[in-house]
Amino acid sequence: MDVVSLSTLASDREKTVSYLREKGLLVTYTRCPFCGSEHIGEVRREKYKCYQCRKEWSIRRGSIFEGMKLSWEKILWAMKLFEMEVTAHKAALQLRLSYEVTLRLYTLFRKAIWVHTQKEGKSLLEGEVEMDESYFGGKRKGKRGRGAAGKIPVFGILERGGKVQVEVVEQVYTASRRSGHGEMVEVRLE
Repeated sequence: MDVVSLSTLASDREKTVSYLREKGLLVTYTRCPFCGSEHIGEVRREKYKCYQCRKEWSIRRGSIFEGMKLSWEKILWAMKLFEMEVTAHKAALQLRLSYEVTLRLYTLFRKAIWVHTQKEGKSLLEGEVEMDESYFGGKRKGKRGRGAAGKIPVFGILERGGKVQVEVVEQVYTASRRSGHGEMVEVRLE
């Protein structure tokens, strides 16, 4: 979606909600989530009520946005910045949100993408793939690289022109312990 279409969509709450439902990010309730009654209705803006058990729930219930109090406009713009691969820090500055909130949104988007790919059974990689490990975290001072204290090993597999799968692992090592560039080695993930 281009930026002009996004700004038009983000300015209308009804269109935004229907767009997010269409994308599967918001749940459409035809029955009460508490008692199962079909006698429900919208009582206030973004609030639904069951007329049988008298309970109310938010439009965000059961979605990745449950508990978030951000406007739909900011959520849509965060999605666009995520799609454009803008870092969470830069997106926080653009959206005038805290870094923590923006990072939480980015994490929710990543989880939604992962769940969607798992539902479609797209977990197998095909064709030419590349694999590598990296280490994240740890303190800056002192020893660097693999031996630095507190580093978390992450193993990633990239399908050329396609998908990426990443997993935190306990330890990454080769069978022969001697590998040069371009050499095929057996990698054990524990």
